[in-house]
Amino acid sequence: MPILPRRFSVYLVVGAASVGTDLGLLLLLREGFGTPVWIAGTVGYGASVTVNYGLNRTLAFRDRVATRTSVLRYTALLGFNWVTTLAVLDLADVVGVGYLLGKVVAVAFLTTGNYLAYARWVFPVTTES
Repeated sequence: MPILPRRFSVYLVVGAASVGTDLGLLLLLREGFGTPVWIAGTVGYGASVTVNYGLNRTLAFRDRVATRTSVLRYTALLGFNWVTTLAVLDLADVVGVGYLLGKVVAVAFLTTGNYLAYARWVFPVTTES
């Protein structure tokens, strides 16, 4: 018996690819170009959205029907995640622990909640064929 269910394992791998995209751009823009943390965070987050939705839709939740509703729900969840992430980044930067630690905290906080939201709300089991 596997330690983690297949869907959750794939979700974690997709999440790692998304975080890599997000952090890579955040670091490049912030450290490489001196971009303000809120802009660098937004660009990195925005790019990771494409990676995340596309891979979760095709790999982790491939047996679920993609609908306009799932796209709208994903977008709503993104809004919540974006605001939460920026708030944590800003707080971490202001407090002096650094925006990277803030990013790690935000990702850790949102990972489990996002999986549950994807499985039950964004990509719910439907009777459509």
